[in-house]
Amino acid sequence: SCPLTPRVRRPDKRPLAALGFLTLGRRFLNSQPDIIDDRIDVTMRGFEGLTVNCARCHDHKFDPIPAKDYYSLYGVFASAHEPSPGPPISDRSISEPYVKYETDLNNRQARYDQIMKNEIRRLRGLTEAPGFDAKLKTTLQALRIDQLPKDNNQQNIVFQAFEPAAKKEYTDLKKAMDDMKKSEPQKPEFAMTLAENKSPFDPYFFLRGNPGNRGPSTPRQFLAVLSGPERKPFSIGGGRLELAEAIGSKTNPLTARVMMNRLWRYHFTVGLVRTPGDFGTRGDPPTNPELLDYLSTQFMEQGWSIKKMQKLIMMSSVYKQASTIRQQMALADPENKLLWKQNRRRMDLEQTRDSAIFASGGLDEKVGGPSVEITTKPYSMRRTLYGFIDRQNLQGLFRTFDFASPDTTSAQRFSTTVPQQTLFVMNSPFEIELVKRLASRPEFNACSANAQRVSTAYRIIFGRDPNASEISIGDHFLSEQISSSDDSAKEKLSTWERYIQALLMTNEFTFID
Repeated sequence: SCPLTPRVRRPDKRPLAALGFLTLGRRFLNSQPDIIDDRIDVTMRGFEGLTVNCARCHDHKFDPIPAKDYYSLYGVFASAHEPSPGPPISDRSISEPYVKYETDLNNRQARYDQIMKNEIRRLRGLTEAPGFDAKLKTTLQALRIDQLPKDNNQQNIVFQAFEPAAKKEYTDLKKAMDDMKKSEPQKPEFAMTLAENKSPFDPYFFLRGNPGNRGPSTPRQFLAVLSGPERKPFSIGGGRLELAEAIGSKTNPLTARVMMNRLWRYHFTVGLVRTPGDFGTRGDPPTNPELLDYLSTQFMEQGWSIKKMQKLIMMSSVYKQASTIRQQMALADPENKLLWKQNRRRMDLEQTRDSAIFASGGLDEKVGGPSVEITTKPYSMRRTLYGFIDRQNLQGLFRTFDFASPDTTSAQRFSTTVPQQTLFVMNSPFEIELVKRLASRPEFNACSANAQRVSTAYRIIFGRDPNASEISIGDHFLSEQISSSDDSAKEKLSTWERYIQALLMTNEFTFID
């Protein structure tokens, strides 16, 4: 019979995980200026295509970015810190019980520690009394004021001298905390975020980039070259919100262009500006400036929706072109700057690995979850997106297939064709496992002739039917019954498996036409 109350809608905190864009960056032996320099670099190159960090020691030599603008941005990032742990972003059913558990546990721990400190203070006042325990006195003298015992031995020595009431409460708290830890609820995911400092940092110049050589002050504000003459200092907290609004403003001429150039590069292998991390004086001018402006305008008018821009690009005539060479066009525009054909694109590491796993029939398409080790047995069939990355010791698989360095800002990946890539597909235990999985797919059991097996393999791997010549080559290869010539191989492949392996090593499997 109680009155109904409106349900309070709580905001979804999962987007806070996007702040890992900043907090997962490099660490320089606790050197805050270098950490902030990396954050300025990744933010400005990522969103504005400007090398602002070149103005750390002096005014930018090529672009209109004075050093005072660098330190204006420095002040914004120096006004925030990384809370540990960050806020929980899991569903309420997971996060709320854990937050309550952690709060209760911390309160008990604080009381537990306070009892020890109180008893240590009491005992210090008795150390000169006749008959005071020598071992206890030595232990107390080894502890600084308000310092807790360093180890269990010290703790036990002090504990034995507790007042009876304190000893009982201390023992009860220890048992309660141990019981709580045995039934710890599911731990939620935490976002690695930034939080505002109590007092914002008032920036000043580091003369010649030296933090110990203080220069004149400068306000926290956005870049003058992108703000115009009406620029005003940031006034809300440390300025991160105002910085984000300035970056995402429709009056900012660069953000939408930089984003659309990155999106275009993803679909066409090269951007309309071929230096995606540098839109400044030293960068390449756009090959089709009117097209870049049109895409940028549409991007903003469509509510900054990447999904809508993906659709616009992929439904366009220019995207639907074949990558076939036309002699007359190639002579007039050999670099295809005028987009008379689609560019042939080599798949990156993630696409190549996922395609091979998908062809084997074993791709785990689960969305979300923690990263997994993908280079050691038992091999994970999760998408490569979820592969564990060690920034300090990047695994050989990633280096072989042109993975971007995770230790620095990379505007785009290099694309190389080197023998190590082919040798990996030929000899990697993981690739051998995929070959065996693919070769044993049930679709091949119903095939009574080699030609049928070849056709089925083409449909699974390439998504098309083979022509007569390809069927003939496959039939001839399988009829020869060629076995592995490597007697030292741990896992010899049958003729059929070697044929499957050969198909996975073709350009058609690796390149998108």
